[in-house]
Amino acid sequence: MDSKEQLYFISMIRAIGDENRLAMLRIMAQKAKTIPQMAQELDLPEAVVGQHVTQLHANGFLRLQMLDNQRLYSFQSQPIKTLQAYIGKLGEPLTQSEKPVSDNAWIEALDCSADDKKILIAYTFNGKLIDFPVKDKQWFVILRWLASKFEVGVRYSEKQVNAIITEINADYATLRRSLVEFGFMSRERGGGEYWLTPKDEPHLES
Repeated sequence: MDSKEQLYFISMIRAIGDENRLAMLRIMAQKAKTIPQMAQELDLPEAVVGQHVTQLHANGFLRLQMLDNQRLYSFQSQPIKTLQAYIGKLGEPLTQSEKPVSDNAWIEALDCSADDKKILIAYTFNGKLIDFPVKDKQWFVILRWLASKFEVGVRYSEKQVNAIITEINADYATLRRSLVEFGFMSRERGGGEYWLTPKDEPHLES
């Protein structure tokens, strides 16, 4: 298994590593469903179901069909076969050439300190956040990098914020909440819209 295969394997495992997404796959294996239909069947908000569908579809587990103006999703079995093939390779020895290497060129190009770059290297892999720091100082560096994904003066819906964060890490709820708690982003009461906090307002840096 080469490095690209390993990353795809990890992505697929994460996609199905949720009880709601597993339930959705079983439902759609029986019959194609729309997002509203799945939301009603699982008693979940449509926005939440939409996020789950996006992740499953991006990893090949769902097939999208258009029926009039309806978007129907059905289960695809091929990724399961791919997963089984990857799992079968887990017992094989890992050769030196197969060890995954992160491309950190994007980190070197950032305008930040050498210490901050070391933290980003430690907690990311090819631009994805792979672990959450325990110390606030390290967490602050991660959140500052994440905040750079948003544009100054632009107001984002919660769904848009979630979509941007998901490109970095699937746990958008924790990261979105931390961006607000540490002062990098502000939001309307009730979470209607989010925007970058102006630079002249202090962040909660430790």
